[in-house]
Amino acid sequence: MAAKGKTKIVWSATAVADLQGIAEYIRQDSPSAARKIKEEIIRKTRRLAKYPLSGAILSEFPGENYRQVPFGNYRIIYEPVAGEVEILTVLQVKRDLKLILQGRAQKPSDD
Repeated sequence: MAAKGKTKIVWSATAVADLQGIAEYIRQDSPSAARKIKEEIIRKTRRLAKYPLSGAILSEFPGENYRQVPFGNYRIIYEPVAGEVEILTVLQVKRDLKLILQGRAQKPSDD
């Protein structure tokens, strides 16, 4: 359980894989840079425990509560829900976010 006044941070499997992939790619050229970027991304997400609504709302998904925290050439995409912040994905700014999150943004039909 999160401490009073703090929101629990939950990483999705996709976000964990994204972070590992980013670190592995950078590690090919610079292991120390890979470690530093990974640590900085994690640090950015820890701040969300205290300020879960601090990220900008994503204009790509009107009506949804997806938010982002920028970090260099990366976007940390998350969704604050019921006392938790779920880190959904970490991606380069050039990647197509709609394509990545399209399944999450669709609501079930009432058929």
